[in-house]
Amino acid sequence: MNLNSPEAVLSPECVLLTTLNYVLDDITAKMTPDLSKFKAPTSYVKDKGEELVVRLFENSNLSLRMYGSSEELAENVKIYRSSPGSGLYADANGYLLYPYYTTPVIYRSLKDEQYLCKSDAYIVLQNLTLEVYPFEKPQVLRVLLAIFLRSQELKNLKRMEFLKFDQKDFASIKKEIEKEIKSFGTDPAEFFPMMAEITNLAFPDLHLRFKNLVKVDWGEPEAAFFERILRRYVLEFHVAPNFKYLLTILYSTAERIINLLKKIIDNRLEIFLLGGPRPTVRLFEDHGGRQLVMKAELFNAINKPTNLIKNGFDEICFEAMTMEDVQKQFGDQIKDIEFIRLPILRAKDKAVPLQGPLNNREFFVLAIDAFFDLMRNVILGVKLFQKIPHWGVAEPICVSWYLAFKHEEKNPYFILLNELNSNLKNELAHLGLTTIFPEIQNHAKLVYSEVDKRKKGSVLRTCDLFDSIEQCQLVCVLEKCPKLKKFVHNQKGCSRVYALKCNECESKPKASEIQKTFEDLKITKETSESSKKAPEASPPLQKFPEPTITQKESKNCEKCFRTCEMLNEAKKELKSNENRIKNLEKKLSTKEKKLEEFEDQKQKIQEKEKEIQEKLEEIEQLKGKVEKSLKIAEDNGKLISEVTKLTDSIAELNEEHSKQTEKFLESQNQQFDQISHLEYELDMARQTTEILNQKILELENQKAENENWQAEKQNLHLEIQENRGKIKEFYDENIRMRTENEVNQRMIQQLLDKLSSATSSGNSYSNPPVATSGRDYSNPVNYRRPESLSSGSKYRSACSGSTYSNPGISKCEICRYELKSDDRIYKCYQCRCPSHTNCASN
Repeated sequence: MNLNSPEAVLSPECVLLTTLNYVLDDITAKMTPDLSKFKAPTSYVKDKGEELVVRLFENSNLSLRMYGSSEELAENVKIYRSSPGSGLYADANGYLLYPYYTTPVIYRSLKDEQYLCKSDAYIVLQNLTLEVYPFEKPQVLRVLLAIFLRSQELKNLKRMEFLKFDQKDFASIKKEIEKEIKSFGTDPAEFFPMMAEITNLAFPDLHLRFKNLVKVDWGEPEAAFFERILRRYVLEFHVAPNFKYLLTILYSTAERIINLLKKIIDNRLEIFLLGGPRPTVRLFEDHGGRQLVMKAELFNAINKPTNLIKNGFDEICFEAMTMEDVQKQFGDQIKDIEFIRLPILRAKDKAVPLQGPLNNREFFVLAIDAFFDLMRNVILGVKLFQKIPHWGVAEPICVSWYLAFKHEEKNPYFILLNELNSNLKNELAHLGLTTIFPEIQNHAKLVYSEVDKRKKGSVLRTCDLFDSIEQCQLVCVLEKCPKLKKFVHNQKGCSRVYALKCNECESKPKASEIQKTFEDLKITKETSESSKKAPEASPPLQKFPEPTITQKESKNCEKCFRTCEMLNEAKKELKSNENRIKNLEKKLSTKEKKLEEFEDQKQKIQEKEKEIQEKLEEIEQLKGKVEKSLKIAEDNGKLISEVTKLTDSIAELNEEHSKQTEKFLESQNQQFDQISHLEYELDMARQTTEILNQKILELENQKAENENWQAEKQNLHLEIQENRGKIKEFYDENIRMRTENEVNQRMIQQLLDKLSSATSSGNSYSNPPVATSGRDYSNPVNYRRPESLSSGSKYRSACSGSTYSNPGISKCEICRYELKSDDRIYKCYQCRCPSHTNCASN
């Protein structure tokens, strides 16, 4: 069963913030946590987020080159943030990382059984939900689910604990999620009541409505973080035609999924809550096969009071025990405990934090890792030893470190990260390193050889130079502080300092010892040669004449007997001297061979010294290149400032252009409104003219009955003339407004030309389209005027088909007043409803 997320869950904010937390504080202070400055992607990124790290490199002003390439930094940051509880560690450091982004890990116990960290069970629950949910999963939904799961984790888990991994448990959880999500409806008719309620809310009320889905006490950071995500979603999708439906679906889906996950957690407390059939204790595995256990965690598992574990330690330190000592000391008391094997992870430049034994919001590292992290920050970050005038200023600071780094403690122990702070960032006068450490050049050769062995490329890089500087200063500090040197030895950290000479653990002879042995062998050779010449110069003892003394004479002559004894003793001494000479000759031959070997080694050392000298020259050249690069960086900074000024001026011009454009559009819209109004009045005037023409025709027909028809006809002719005058005024007004519109367009075009000539970026602006009504008002032919009245016969023929007749309907359809027989009546050409002529024209 795959416990990982089926899609990317690593946000750009997570990559940026964990990278800034990984690098030195002095570098972090010079960089901004604003993603918009790096043109970061808005969607989730791949496993390492290398693309964003590359952009960080480009904007770091070369300060990140001490970490190698961007790929190396991305890989190390991934290791640093991949431990269990990484999200809680981010919370403790003041920044929020949602959703869950770490990969759940299956651990093995000493009995080779599979175990899962209970905090990782919440990550698995998130990943299963994202895998099963078939629709779009916006960031708002992901973050809201992660905040809910994090709140449940903090509520149910107060410390780190493990559960025996059973694939069937999580398979049943997946089936339950699938079954519930299939029942989610997407019919718009189901959401109409909720849609009307949610979409009418102002944004603060909408934010509060979403927050109430997670029934926890929201802290200010969480509330602000979620508000930023929700606001971004609303601004992105509010222009969508179905935004109301999308927002309602989002709210409803989040509510249902949160209720579903709460139900799953409540029904499986053995997975998501503290407690289990057997207590579990972490067994930390370090380099060299060393296995460590936190005493506090062990005592808690065997129900021993934890106040017995300090033994004079400060509150920031927790003792550890090796597994061998645990087995010897506790024996049968640990037979029911499951020891979970966890490797101690280290990135290249920083140790990975470990969750505390009694509180999962406290984080620890091994004391030796804390020491090296502190020294790296002091040497490369604060640059303390470059700023103080002499060693006497730094010595009290180093003495204060003895409180945390105990040289008398031989057992390993852990240090609380949250309390390990130092006040070493004072701005002091810059001095060279040789003022503080005059012996630093003595360590350069050994450090260089080790750095050269460990380099990743074919040549040394900037990061290798920083490693060399750090190691040289570290050796000098340890040589000046014997207690810190003893601490490093007791905590098994001597091998991590390249040129450290530790008499207690050193196995290979250093160059100075080889030189001393060479001198001793030289003296031994001279002594052996002189001893060899001495017996050759003396007369050989074996050629002395042996007196023949009989037994009888020896008995009779006491003096001869004594002489015989002396002779025998001389013979014995001679044999022993011969044996000694042979042994000395053998030793001499072996010493000569060793001498030849040491001469070869001396020759090799001289060759290495030459190589080191050449490498040192290369380092000097690299320093020169670095200085040139720094000068180039300064020039780039100046160019960037100039570009920034130009950008600001362009922004001001753009702002002015936008204001002018808005004014032009407003005036243009007003003119369009006036033109449309005039067109409407023109149409009404035409309709009135047609009505009057029809009325004239009607009156021509009634000429025989009405004696005053000529006077009425004259009045109608006058009205027609007035309407023609109005039409002419409308036409003149329209031409004037068109002329003003063209003048405004010419002014806008001149502003655009000035703006395009002021900018260096070559931005082009297109003229706003001139809105037209589809009619050419400059051509008077398009205005229809009533035809001139012709002879009486024409009027009489038209009156017979006039629509201005009383249709017998008693009310006007517009004013609802009664129609009289002598009123002018107009029938609508669509619905044929009668109305007063004046009502229709108005």
